[in-house]
Formats: sequence, C-alpha cells, structure tokens
Amino acid sequence: MEKGAVKNFFAKIKPSRRRIIQVYAALLFNCNLQGFVTGKIFEGATKSVCVPGMNCYSCPGAIGACPLGSLQNALAGAKTKTITYVLGIILLYAIMFGRAICGYLCPAGLAQELLYKIRTPKLKKSKVTYVLSYLKYVILAVMVVGIPLIFGLTASSTPIPAFCKYICPVGTAEGAIGLLSNPNNYDFFGMLGELFTWKFGVLCLFLVSSVFVYRVFCRFFCPLGALYGLFNKIAVLGIHVDETKCNHCGACVANCKMDVRTVGDHECILCGECRESCSQKAISYRAQDMIEYFKTKKADELKEEKAVEEKTVVIEASESPKKKTKAKKVITWSIVVTCAAVLAGVSCYAALSQNKTRFALNDICNDFSYVDVKGNRYDISTDSSAKIVYFFSSQEDQYLEKLNGYASTYVGKLTVTAVSNYALKDTLPSFVESHYPSSLIRFTSDTLNGDLINRFSVAKEEKYSLTFAKNNKVVLSNVGPISDQDFNDVVLPAISGAKIGNEVGDLCLSQDVKLINGEEGYWSVNANRGKVSIINFWGTWCGPCLDELPSFREVYEEHKEEGLEFIAIHQKGYSEEEVNSFIKSDPRLNVFTSHFGLDDENNEYYAALGGKAAWPMTLIVGKDGIISAKHQGEISKETLESEVVAALNK
Repeated sequence: MEKGAVKNFFAKIKPSRRRIIQVYAALLFNCNLQGFVTGKIFEGATKSVCVPGMNCYSCPGAIGACPLGSLQNALAGAKTKTITYVLGIILLYAIMFGRAICGYLCPAGLAQELLYKIRTPKLKKSKVTYVLSYLKYVILAVMVVGIPLIFGLTASSTPIPAFCKYICPVGTAEGAIGLLSNPNNYDFFGMLGELFTWKFGVLCLFLVSSVFVYRVFCRFFCPLGALYGLFNKIAVLGIHVDETKCNHCGACVANCKMDVRTVGDHECILCGECRESCSQKAISYRAQDMIEYFKTKKADELKEEKAVEEKTVVIEASESPKKKTKAKKVITWSIVVTCAAVLAGVSCYAALSQNKTRFALNDICNDFSYVDVKGNRYDISTDSSAKIVYFFSSQEDQYLEKLNGYASTYVGKLTVTAVSNYALKDTLPSFVESHYPSSLIRFTSDTLNGDLINRFSVAKEEKYSLTFAKNNKVVLSNVGPISDQDFNDVVLPAISGAKIGNEVGDLCLSQDVKLINGEEGYWSVNANRGKVSIINFWGTWCGPCLDELPSFREVYEEHKEEGLEFIAIHQKGYSEEEVNSFIKSDPRLNVFTSHFGLDDENNEYYAALGGKAAWPMTLIVGKDGIISAKHQGEISKETLESEVVAALNK
C-alpha cells in the first residue's frame, strides 16, 4: 500500500475533537473501574454531585449522580428535603453550556451517534420529526416534574420518579444490565418482573431505532436535553451567526441532523457541523467570539508595542524572536491543557481505585500491625487465631482485667490486643510492667493522630472494641467493652471457627441499631437471641419498600406472641427527624407497633449484611442467630409468612 493511501486511511478514521471529548467524558464519568469487577455501586462523596449528561447513578462505574434522577428524587421528597441544591447544579450547567452538554459530554449521545454509523438506510428529518421533537418537553413537564412532585407532596402516596421508573433506557442499559451482568449480583434476577421486561423492551427499541434515526432519544424523548435547550439562547457557550456575512442560503439548517429551525435554537447541540457547511464562514461559537475579541485586542496592543520598538530597535532583529515566542506560547498552552485533562482523569481514577483504608463490619482486614511495649512486632495477616482489639484511654480501666482472663483461658486460640491512646504512651511500659508483667495481652499505644483506631472508627472514642474471626473478618465492632452476651454470641463462635457472615446458613453479624420513632436505645440480633428476627432495610423514597411494609406488619402482629421480632431499618444519610416525620405522616406506617431503626452513617449495617445499593432487602434470623432466609428486593406476604413460620417451628 502506498504511503499516500495509508495516510488517507488514517485521516478517514481519525476521530474529531468532539468525538475525543465525548469519549473522554464518558470514561471520566464512569472511571470507577473496580465497580465493573465487584458489581457494586460506587457510594463515595462525588455521588452527591450531578454529572452534566445522562449517566445512571446505578451504573457500577458511575462516580456521580444523574441530574434527571436527582431532580425526580428531590421533587418526590419535596415534603422532607430541599430541592434547591439539585436545581442549582442543573441550572448552572444549563446557563453555562446549554445543549452543548448533549453534543459533547453526554455518554448516551455518544452511544447513539456510534450506532448511527452502522450502514443502513436512514430516516431523514422532516416536518413530522420537527413536531415529534416537542414530545420531550411534554415528558419533562409530566414525567420528570409533574408526577414526582404530585406524589411527593401527597403524604399518603409512594414517591415515583416516573421517567426513571418507566422510560429511561440509559438507566436500563447502565444500571440494570450493568449490575445484572456481574456474577456477584445473581440474586438481583429474583427482583425482575413485568416492569423490567417493559423497560428492556424500551431499551431495545431505542437501540434499534438509533441505527436508522440520528440521536432518536435525544431528539424526541430526552427531558434533560429539553431542559438544557430552554437555555440555549442565553448560555455562555452558544453559537452565533454573523448577519453581515450570512447570505441566508439555508445550508446550515439543511445539513443539520437535528430538528433545528435556526442555527443555535433549542434543538441545537452545538456539534459544529453547520460551521463546515457554511461557505461564508458566518457561524462561530459565542465563547470563540470572546476569545477572538481578546486576541484582537492583544494584537492591537502588540502593534502599538511594535511601533515603539521600531524607533529604537532594528526591525529585522526583533521580528523573528517575537514570532518564535508567540508560537512557543501556543504550543505551551496546548501541552498544559492536554496534561491537565490527562492528570484529572488519572487522579480521579487513582482516588477511586485506592485500597480501602477504614475497615467496617464484615470486612477482611489484613492491614493492621504495630510494635508492642516489649518491642515485639505484630501483624494481623500472619495471625490465624481469633482476635480481640480493645482501645482504652485510662490505666484504671477495669475491663483490662477481664481481657487478661480471656487471654489466659484461650491461649493459642485468641489473641488479645489492648491499645492505649497517645496520652498514655510514655507511662504505658511501666504500667504494664507493674500490673501485667506476665500477661498474654499485647499492649501498645496509638499514634498522635490515632492511626490505629482510625482504621476502624471515624471518631476517637475513649473505649472501642473489635472482634476478628480466624480469617481476619471483622465480626464485631462497637463503642465500649465487649459485653458478656456479645462474648458468648460472637467471640466464642469466632474462637471455635464458626462461619459468621451475611449469607443464609451463617451466624448473623450483629450490630447495635439506633431506634427511632419515639423509642430510645438500640436494637441488635444478639440482644434478641431466642427469638426469630425479621430485619428489613427500606427508604422513604423506595416504592417497593413502602408497598411491602404493610405485609410485614400483618405477619408481625400475627406471630409476635410466638417470639417474633421485626425491625425496619432506614437507609443511612437521612436525619432521624426526616424519617420520623415521614412515618408519622404515612397511614401505612404510623400504625406499626414494631421497631424502626436508622442505619449508622459511619458503620452501615446494610452494607455489612450484604446490601448492594438496591432496596428493599430482608433477612430472617432464627432463634439461634443463624440466617434462615435473605431476599434482595420486594417479598410477597405469602413467602414471608411461610419462612417466618418455618423459622419459628425450628
């Protein structure tokens, strides 16, 4: 093949700048690569911020929230939380970029454009497509704003994010299929029903039609594009036609694949193809006009400087360096911008992919080591026994005596570590020498920054205890010493090698859950040994959760005299006042006589019991503390009844 032919081939397949930006944006918005391996949804701090384009929150790789989903959830919870934060972010995007987001930053738009490249007969735009382009504004008003807001303001109604629930093909592709395709989420298939069948059919319809119709979803159905389009005329980044150059030939509109009537109207995605079709070079970006203005202004200033220099410096000697300097500046800025983009992507990926630094209930911890007061090094990764780690802040702590007894009784089966705070660092060696000279407890002190306790707890509590199974799994984590009941129910099974976890057949992990709705204190599985416990995880925003809770109440009322406990634990991230207010205002919930709890923000029980960011989830724990049933998703009353009766009769 000739050199020229090779060059032409690569010139044809070379992606445009816009395509490069589209690909980069899609990768940046979904750079949580470990999510695709684990099948878990990223729940870091960036999930509280909306990305500009359509990118489902539930996609395993997503590092941000979808603006449409966030807006619907905010409107659906209008009685319990403010919506100004979400609206503020979306309106900021709209005012800054308009529908340029659709053309450059939306992963859904990129997918449609790539599908359209498949060689088939194409449906050209017409008056019919122009009329259909207004359908997305109806969807915005009804499905995104109207229905969620109406149901959100009606206290007795279930919040409904209508567009996400019934239409959104992006959520089905990225969220549902993205999660279902991972083997770790096999139990999600039990949650599928008629609604998923409908949405999967909608997705297939959009995928097929995208091959024949340019950006079919964007043009006719996308409410986010409709919202951004309303700001196209006033957005900072827009498109401008120089009327002094335009000859009104209409080539720009005729060659545009979107349903525009004029360049830059509400249907324009600022792809820039109209600029290539304009023979008069009358079309430019508004931001580009600003840049050109400053360039012209700078050029005028340079001319003035040059005129002054011509009086004192030889022209030939001064021109060449100036040109080189200017070229050098252009090259330098290009390199800086490119490096900044690459650095942003790499930094984001590195931050998301870094190893977990704080361990919670059910985590395997192989990263905990120290040097004790006798100079011996300890590394948890080499210890195959069960372990207790106790953090204390006073040498008068009486619990140390009990720990000493445990260490002496279970020699070779249990390793006991006592970690003092930094304030006791200097006196700890003499204290150990005088009070526990022959003790098998490993004494050490924490650092000034609390590096050891920070591995497990956000706050530096005065007393904090941990229990590890033989495989170094955290099986007990709570403020204060280990109670006698927890020692019998957790530590002794850990010593014997029992399987403690969150799957059916495991000894259920136990954690203190804060009671709400007028109750004081805490609830735990261990405190209810001898009873059958139903643990349900729910949320005020979750329709299936609210639909199934009345059945739970009926089953509980029928069997509570037989030794049945029931607690509904609300998702973390909500205040006690918000949840209490919702419970009291909802006639389905305010008649409950069972417990309501609130999950811990820092030590999430839902995650410890195997939650995968899909509510509701239910566990049934037998009288012996063994998990007898586990359901991800809504459960029928008949199934619940049969499993509870089986557990009660066991």
